[in-house]
Amino acid sequence: MGQSRDQAERSVAQAADANAALERIGEAINRINAMSHQIASAAEEQSAVSTEVTQSVHRIVQVGQETTQNAAETAQASDALNQLAEQLKGLVSRFKA
Repeated sequence: MGQSRDQAERSVAQAADANAALERIGEAINRINAMSHQIASAAEEQSAVSTEVTQSVHRIVQVGQETTQNAAETAQASDALNQLAEQLKGLVSRFKA
């Protein structure tokens, strides 16, 4: 009878140990799930920021192209004004003579 009681007590102790181990495993799983959610959220945020950066770079390229085009048009207008100024100088010099 004493042997049965010892074995029963050992079984109860082992069951309690197993229960405690299962609780620790469950807590570890919960922490891993929480970390997985944090990682997923961070990845989403990084993706959104990356998209914004890409759009900003495209806009910068577009503005750069527009600036280059406007600079070329300004140079052409300056050349045209220069030619008109030369023509005007020629006409004014006729009146002086």
